[in-house]
Amino acid sequence: MDFLSIPAAVLAVKPANWRAKDFKDLGPEVSFRRIYEYAGGDWQEDNGVWHQNVFAYYLSISCNHCDDPACTKVCPSGAMHKREDGFVVVDEDVCIGCRYCHMACPYGAPQYNAEKGHMTKCDGCYSRVAEGKQPICVESCPLRALEFGPIEELRQKHGTLAARCATAARAFHKTQYRYQT
Repeated sequence: MDFLSIPAAVLAVKPANWRAKDFKDLGPEVSFRRIYEYAGGDWQEDNGVWHQNVFAYYLSISCNHCDDPACTKVCPSGAMHKREDGFVVVDEDVCIGCRYCHMACPYGAPQYNAEKGHMTKCDGCYSRVAEGKQPICVESCPLRALEFGPIEELRQKHGTLAARCATAARAFHKTQYRYQT
């Protein structure tokens, strides 16, 4: 199973993130799905007329539930682990809050929750998925910018869009984009 975000509608993900915060009872300092903006360009004069040449790209990033997750390898307590269904989760009762998982993750998915004193992260809403439901962020996205399902089905449905939207660790670094609030 995998997530796919449609770039043209990514800003619509923000309300879905609010619902996920409510569903997981998260405070304002923790966001399991973050929207990054990459923008640039300038104004150019052409015979006394100014034209804008600007662009902006938005990228929705959350835990990718990696096949070989770096976060699980550095967790000294074993709290961060990969379930048999493929979801990477943190056992909050076992976590000691060392933040090694955050440092190891190229996506910045594990986040320290100071109020709780341990790490938290997207768990893929594995309990909802087990019941045949969609993850809360996918279900509540108003423009359907997020989809969830077997990656083969997503690739068949979206063709090359699924390939271009991939966020492999080698193609993304968590300090490469500006965070949008």
